[in-house]
Amino acid sequence: MLKRLNKKGVTHADWAISMGIFIIYVSFLIVFILPSLLKTQFDPSPLFSSFEENFLKPLEWSVVKIPLNIIKLENSVDVGGNSLNVRLTVSITDDDHRFTKIDPSVDIDLTTYSDTIPEQNLNPSDELNGLRFTDENNKIKMILGCNSNSECDGKILNYTVAPTTTKKLPKVKPNCNILDEEACKFFLGIEEEIKGIKEKPFLTEGGESASFESYKNGQFYSLLKTENLKFPENKDFDILYQEDINGDGIVGDVKKSIFEKSNKKPPTVPENANVFIKEYKKFYVSHLGDLKPVIFYFEVW
Repeated sequence: MLKRLNKKGVTHADWAISMGIFIIYVSFLIVFILPSLLKTQFDPSPLFSSFEENFLKPLEWSVVKIPLNIIKLENSVDVGGNSLNVRLTVSITDDDHRFTKIDPSVDIDLTTYSDTIPEQNLNPSDELNGLRFTDENNKIKMILGCNSNSECDGKILNYTVAPTTTKKLPKVKPNCNILDEEACKFFLGIEEEIKGIKEKPFLTEGGESASFESYKNGQFYSLLKTENLKFPENKDFDILYQEDINGDGIVGDVKKSIFEKSNKKPPTVPENANVFIKEYKKFYVSHLGDLKPVIFYFEVW
């Protein structure tokens, strides 16, 4: 007859091994997994979205380049035995845009004239044939004429138009003072829309953008945090940027804070704080339509 073996010692050993494995698993969970879970509980994505929507987007604008193709432009025509000067006027028809640049800025054949004295050059200088805006203050109109004995057919001028307050595209209208296509004929080319952000309005006293008009008396950071970005009270941020300083199209290595000229700056980052950073590559667009690269860094802790 076979005797039953005593396995009590084996059962105790299995229990001890199982308990040891369980303790090691729990310890691993507490030491390695749980801290990383706690660290990632804060999701900075909504704050990054707020920065993009409420800081970068209000700085955006579009500067437009509009080519004017002159097919025919005579100096004058004979009407009923009288000589009539031919003038081609280019005007902005809305109140929210201004001419900022004419390219080329000088032409030996074309001349600009004043609104009141058509025969007189506007702001005469050494460049007698320089192309100039009729109204140097408002820059909303330009009156073109062809110099005597000059060949003005086939000329192309490029106008740059920048907005003052609006983000809509400009309305530009050319018009001849005579209805004779043998003396004056033209057409507008395809507009080139240059999109980007205004160059450093956040460093200008009071701001150049509507979103920054209230940032005076050193309250830039606190107002930006509470009114624009809608940040929670227990979170802080900084906005750094790197820009093209030399005009060579290359972003420099120096990072600057947009709050550097304000006496109200972000608080110091606490020791051992988790700092979340997102990079935004953009372009400055000047009122002349020139582009310069810039990189923004939005830091949240």
